[in-house]
Amino acid sequence: MRKNEELGEELDAKEEALRTEMGHALFACYGTNVSPDGTETARFTDGVVRGFPSNGTIAPYRTTFYGLYARNAEFDNEYPFNLPKIWLDRKDEIDLTKPVNFVSTNDITMGNSGSVVVNMELEVVGVVVDGNIESLHNDFVFRDDVPRAVSVHVDGIMEALVKIYDAHHVAEELTGE
Repeated sequence: MRKNEELGEELDAKEEALRTEMGHALFACYGTNVSPDGTETARFTDGVVRGFPSNGTIAPYRTTFYGLYARNAEFDNEYPFNLPKIWLDRKDEIDLTKPVNFVSTNDITMGNSGSVVVNMELEVVGVVVDGNIESLHNDFVFRDDVPRAVSVHVDGIMEALVKIYDAHHVAEELTGE
């Protein structure tokens, strides 16, 4: 086990050195036209909820429970689109029009998962969970044409808490009602 820890530390050191080199290269190319990395610091980012071109079509800006259950059915409830039994059993109780997730042009690189997403009225509308595969290069050069931040929508969270998990007390605590 000790050897694995040493290897991990060595790889971390190499990655940090390469990130430093990349930072110097970006500064040499772009000067102050590129913002510095804000990893592990408080930061704000703005973006637009918007779909993106994908596989010759347009990926919509959101997925609803309709979409979630459709994918499940289209793949015969097989991994990775299988759903827990409770989700299947309680499908008829759910408002299938509610959004489950959404994508936006926000820059969420380097550890922003779990950050809240607010709308223009500063209401919490989601939680960032990941980026699409096209967002990986945004660690180094930001683009917003296809890269997207993926967020879970508050309405989907609340719908699942109340109608699937019977967690009314949690929903009440979150909403203050």
